[in-house]
Amino acid sequence: MGKMVIPKNSASLEEVMGAMQIYYDANDWVTNANYIQTYKKRIGVIGDDTDSSAYTKKTEIGAYYGFLEWEDIKKPQSPRRITQRGRLFLEHYNSNNIVAVHEDIMKSLEEISFGRNNYACRSCDSDIEPPALFLRAMMELGYLTNTEFAYLVYKMEYEGRHYTETIQEIRLIRSNDKKIELPDVAKKFSDPKPILILERWGVLTSEQINGSKGTSISPAFLHKYRDRLLNLKIYNIDKDKNIITEVKKETSGTGEDSLLGEVEKNFRLWLSTQTSAAGGCCSSGMISNTCRSLKAVCNEMEIIEYPDVENLFDVTEIDVFCDIKGIIRANDDYKKINLKYSRYLGPALGWYEKFLEDMHKDNVKSEKIDSYCKADFLDDVFIEAAEYDKLLELLLYKKNLILQGAPGVGKTFLAKKFAYSIMGKKDNSHIESIQFHQSYSYEDFIMGYKPVDDGFELKTGVFYNFCKKAERDTDPNSKYFFIIDEINRGNLSKIFGELMVIIEADKREDKVRLAYRDELFGVPKNIYIIGMMNTADRSLAMMDYALRRRFCFYEIEPAFPKPKFKKHLLKYLKAAEVADEVISRLCELNAKIADEKTSGLGRGFCIGHSYFCVPPVEGQTDAEWYNTIIDYEISPLLDEYWWDDKHKADDCLKDLKKKIKMNIEE
Repeated sequence: MGKMVIPKNSASLEEVMGAMQIYYDANDWVTNANYIQTYKKRIGVIGDDTDSSAYTKKTEIGAYYGFLEWEDIKKPQSPRRITQRGRLFLEHYNSNNIVAVHEDIMKSLEEISFGRNNYACRSCDSDIEPPALFLRAMMELGYLTNTEFAYLVYKMEYEGRHYTETIQEIRLIRSNDKKIELPDVAKKFSDPKPILILERWGVLTSEQINGSKGTSISPAFLHKYRDRLLNLKIYNIDKDKNIITEVKKETSGTGEDSLLGEVEKNFRLWLSTQTSAAGGCCSSGMISNTCRSLKAVCNEMEIIEYPDVENLFDVTEIDVFCDIKGIIRANDDYKKINLKYSRYLGPALGWYEKFLEDMHKDNVKSEKIDSYCKADFLDDVFIEAAEYDKLLELLLYKKNLILQGAPGVGKTFLAKKFAYSIMGKKDNSHIESIQFHQSYSYEDFIMGYKPVDDGFELKTGVFYNFCKKAERDTDPNSKYFFIIDEINRGNLSKIFGELMVIIEADKREDKVRLAYRDELFGVPKNIYIIGMMNTADRSLAMMDYALRRRFCFYEIEPAFPKPKFKKHLLKYLKAAEVADEVISRLCELNAKIADEKTSGLGRGFCIGHSYFCVPPVEGQTDAEWYNTIIDYEISPLLDEYWWDDKHKADDCLKDLKKKIKMNIEE
């Protein structure tokens, strides 16, 4: 991630506030020499008075929280002054206004960047925000020891581990009564004085726990600021609102940046719009390290299958890249090279593959998209205009609609065409279709850890990605459709998780915190969910009532009685009498099935019209076409329906196969 620095100065509260008072009284820039002279008079001489930097260090904690600033951040002894934030804080502190002091500190925690460009640690270049990390970990764990904090920083900063993963590891260490052995490089983080001073300001409290000092948030501060504390950004990239502008400057600049290839420039711009594993936008440092690893890997290992590829940005065919990616991951030196590039190589390969996929989709999207309107929809499906209007009204009102019905009534076909008609065009980039099944999970749908080379990586799911895509669309008239086939086959409460509340139409402005990472997430208003539910499958549990009330339900019935269906049959059958008899027989069969008292089934088990929507193959007579459907599609279904009463199935089949008054050759 970069280089983390936390000021190590040991300053008492009197020294910290006294140093700030010097700048408050001056009310202007103060040179380092004048500051030292005033400090000696007011507070006293430090040590043997031979180290002038000892006086300068007394200003670091105030500067850490944005209360002091340097005229030149690169020069530690340049003139300094108190900020407006610092003036208010000192005034509140001096008047013993604890409520205002705590509000000032909370604002600093929310607004100041501690991991980079901080006056108190000018050489720090890290994505991690130490105070936010400390506070959030205390909320997760109840308390935090200095050793645990150092371990948390080390795992995230030096090993690239995710926050949630490391918190779980600390919990496991505690439960097994084990001690954390810190590597030497991590020990410098075990005494974070600028964070621990928060205890002297009444924000934190501490006690001895199992022989170690355990620090927690003071009850009063936690009670008042719980929600805002939960919203603190662990990673400063979340605070960076100008990352896209920054990347655009890099990719259109002069000098070394101007030497970037067109593909790399596009990749950098694309990556700046993506959501990182941390839950925020990708930082410029992360983007640079990702590109560096992609450009270097071909020179780090021999890829004999592609000897001419020296830079992965030269590869723009997704099939070729996936082949090369497999070769790279299988290489004996892969783990060593991934470590050399601070574990950026593994995620970089995934990012570049997704980039190529998106570029392919954009190329497809740039092709001419056919228009598609309500009239086209009514021509394609066996729905009348009044039914269409009701469907549209329900979806726009509820935003979540389930098409339910017997097998073969065309629910899946109808859903996609319906989405086209609302958009006014056949734009598949605004549609995502999936199918639920018994093994489908929250991790597939929203996000979860997936195995990678030498561990696990947090991956976002299909619905999360689709929501982010819809969220980025600035066109207020754009609509996106998420289509779920077999929606009642999945464990819905498990799949939707905390999103069960915010899919409601009137909750689309709300956000919930995701289970796997520190992110507030919402379902955009421009997303419409269409589910399909098979009412005949007795192996499926009833739909969760809590989720059921968040959808409108519309029954799609067999179209045999509708004139539009007969018109469709006559496109490929030779005589109207044939079509009439097919319709008559299937209507009679469905009437029997719908009579729950005699059939034991009900209308949810009726035979759908789609069985008869495929025309005869070349050379096939009407009789052969009809008998093939009855023998090999309808008959097995009836046997399944009445598996415990074979006579009913046989009687129905006999009616379907009896001598008929139509011109079907025997």
